[in-house]
Amino acid sequence: MPRQFEAMLSEIELGLHSIFQKTPADLHKIDEAMAYSLLSGGKRLRALIPLLVLDSYGLDWHQALYPAYALECIHTYSLIHDDLPCMDNDELRRGKPTNHIVFGEALALLAGDGLLTEAFHLLSLGSEKNDYDVSAALQFVRLFSASAGRYGMIGGQVLDIHSSAKKQETDLSRMHELKTGALLKVAFQIGAILAKTTAEEERQWQDLGIRFGIFFQIQDDILDVTGDESLLGKPIGSDIKNNKLTYVSCFGLEHAKSLLENEYNKLLLQLQAIPVRQEPLLLLFSWLNQRQT
Repeated sequence: MPRQFEAMLSEIELGLHSIFQKTPADLHKIDEAMAYSLLSGGKRLRALIPLLVLDSYGLDWHQALYPAYALECIHTYSLIHDDLPCMDNDELRRGKPTNHIVFGEALALLAGDGLLTEAFHLLSLGSEKNDYDVSAALQFVRLFSASAGRYGMIGGQVLDIHSSAKKQETDLSRMHELKTGALLKVAFQIGAILAKTTAEEERQWQDLGIRFGIFFQIQDDILDVTGDESLLGKPIGSDIKNNKLTYVSCFGLEHAKSLLENEYNKLLLQLQAIPVRQEPLLLLFSWLNQRQT
């Protein structure tokens, strides 16, 4: 991650660690399981986005920290559940044994549930600490519950379970619009809401988030075929093994690479249309375009 983001990333890590500072002695096991996955690293991409949107307006990005923590909690919960034996049955995540391998399936399930619930607690804390008003907190609760719920991320996971490599482009787009794109769209939208943008600008940020989700997913699918397992921290080729519908299975590797380049160029054009300082997000997009993890 670019060193220009170090201050933001440091604040994100401090906040995530603070979630586990007051663990009751008899409930240490659930906090241990939650912290194992939440604090295991990762790009913190979803958490960074609302901070960078605020920074692009020249505003104090600290006011987006609690929604940023909540985004990381929801994302991590989804990873724990995705890795379970009843889902993808993966044994490695971020270079470490998956949660259910370490803590057992039952506690891993509860750790995911705990992180999802903690996300909404964190959204309320941001309002209590006057980072934003109650009206914004309620708006965030509505957006988070929709994007993570049955017609958002969970709906995308349902489509993923019932997908196969033989399905078509329309199925692929719909699945990732929900599974990957819904939460990323909200990450951009949070920044726009806190920046008190016009309705038109907020819509532009949402559209950028949708485009970003497509770009990110195509790249993820390509890395599942071409990536280095030691860098990715998870098995290569798991999508093929599980007969998953991906951009590579749907279009082939070379065409997927062409689609990725096309989506990246569209992403830059959409950002340029928003009247903000471009540098923070351009730096993130450029770094992601070259990522190997």
